[in-house]
Amino acid sequence: MSRILCGALALVQALAGAAYAQDVEYVAGSTEPRVQLTGEHFQISAYGTYFATPTPAATLSRYGVLGTDLGHPVTFGDRTLLFFGDTVGAYRNGDRYFNPLPGPNGAGDSIGFIPNTAFDGCRYISDVDQQLARAVAVPQVRPDGCPMIQFYTNPFRGPYDHVFQPLVISGLLAGESQATFRVPKTALLQNDRLYVFYTTKIQDASPVARFVLQSIVARSDQSPLVWSDSNPPSFTRLYTVSSHEPAVDPANPPDERGDTGKFIDAASAVLDTPTLANLRLMPGLPQGLQRGPAVVFVWGRSWRVGMSGLYLAAFSVSDIDAGPSHWFYYTGASAWSRDERAAAPLPGVTSDLEGYSVGWSSPLRRFVLMRDGAGQIAVQFSTTPWGPWSGPQVVFSRTDTWGSKLLHSPGDAIVQSLIPIYSRDGSPMVLMSDPGVPYAPNLLDRVTENPDGSITLFYTMSTWNPYQVFLMSSTFRPPPCDVGRDCRRSGDPETPGQRLASKL
Repeated sequence: MSRILCGALALVQALAGAAYAQDVEYVAGSTEPRVQLTGEHFQISAYGTYFATPTPAATLSRYGVLGTDLGHPVTFGDRTLLFFGDTVGAYRNGDRYFNPLPGPNGAGDSIGFIPNTAFDGCRYISDVDQQLARAVAVPQVRPDGCPMIQFYTNPFRGPYDHVFQPLVISGLLAGESQATFRVPKTALLQNDRLYVFYTTKIQDASPVARFVLQSIVARSDQSPLVWSDSNPPSFTRLYTVSSHEPAVDPANPPDERGDTGKFIDAASAVLDTPTLANLRLMPGLPQGLQRGPAVVFVWGRSWRVGMSGLYLAAFSVSDIDAGPSHWFYYTGASAWSRDERAAAPLPGVTSDLEGYSVGWSSPLRRFVLMRDGAGQIAVQFSTTPWGPWSGPQVVFSRTDTWGSKLLHSPGDAIVQSLIPIYSRDGSPMVLMSDPGVPYAPNLLDRVTENPDGSITLFYTMSTWNPYQVFLMSSTFRPPPCDVGRDCRRSGDPETPGQRLASKL
């Protein structure tokens, strides 16, 4: 095939793919908080009433988890693992809870898990809200159908250690750490081991900026199938994914184009080669990835937090232990390079990218990008992993109906903790009073195909104040393949753009 014909094919696929992806429509008002996964108390301020009640999981009294964020999911077998960042712990001594900041119990990264079951019957928060709307001052609601989170606990803890088992990586190099703001970013299961992408270096130039300068991959020492409270998870460092030197002038960081450090934050998805072939994506991949059993896609954000495009890398799942020397980086126009510096930002994603996740939705036949920023959660779609991505559709805001009810705002009664927390010297801790903000939307491997043809996606979402993680859902309408014919139901794998391109 000539270069001109290849270019025309790529152009037709890109233009048609962008329009097709944009046809996925958010069902207005469909976003629903299902249940608060973490924390000791659930709080809501609605209809002039403040209501608080113990959460189903009661994670402070059961696991020493006062508050946390993130919740990157990996599903295997009968459970979905959730990797949390900067988990604030507190231990009980007598009738009080203590958190000796900045000591070893201050914050660590925890691993929880929920059952791998359907979430459709989980309506805990909506049921509370509906009773408050009917002027029921003390709603009586059962968490039936809602997942109850559990955390791996530390069987070797001392009197001042975390109750939960912190995620500890052995073999870190000089200058690397798991201190605050160094957290897990994405994880995947392969070869009976769990692989976690993790940030390990930052440049804190507050109040000007905070840059994240390095990411690594760590592998679990054992199969997650044998993890338990008596045999908790442990990890070992494998390799550096991406890194960058500190900015000399933090107020004017250098341009990221043509540089390294483009895969500091990461999201990942694994697609097997039959699926890629069915989706007609094989021609867009490097030859070296078209013969393996599956391809790992990694979407990266650079070290310039909030000032970065979205980048794409890919490698064969059989090379997961080999590291970036076996990776391909997308450079645009169906071209790839072995050099991270050549990676180009994907079209359709604005440079204010912060927290995000990416996943493949079979019912929507789309890659889904969920992202935060400016107090909102937005969703974008693409028919290919390299885009172009459709325009963002906002599904949650700190100022919308649910945001105003669940996130702390000045003057309301929502607080970090209803239980007093003490420093180790016995003085009361002053907990954060910042306004709440939604962030870190992490897609779960769980969807619902509704009778009307719409698709409900589930994800975790963090709220800053309260410093907790919620199970959320939002619903979308997929487009038809052709007028009057729905490709999702007809079994036709082709998009209009793919059919048009096939005629070239």
